[in-house]
Amino acid sequence: MIDIRAVLEESIAQGASDIQLKVDSPPTVRIAGLLKRLDMPALTREDTFRMAFELMSEEHRSMFQRKSEVDFSFSLGELSRFRMNIFR
Repeated sequence: MIDIRAVLEESIAQGASDIQLKVDSPPTVRIAGLLKRLDMPALTREDTFRMAFELMSEEHRSMFQRKSEVDFSFSLGELSRFRMNIFR
């Protein structure tokens, strides 16, 4: 099971501007315009939803359930702030 915080911390360490989480693929980051898969296992459907839902507030979860899409921001302590777009 992959921890979303490990993905975020690795993305910061590698200087990534974007993170892509997609079922049946390892987490992928964009560094200097190029996509790079992180050295992690491919995500299952369950992994992907669990990671997304861990970051969402109740309000965001409700919106996602209604609209199948949600935009929000998330802070990882003092390390970084992330903009999130989650869709089905």
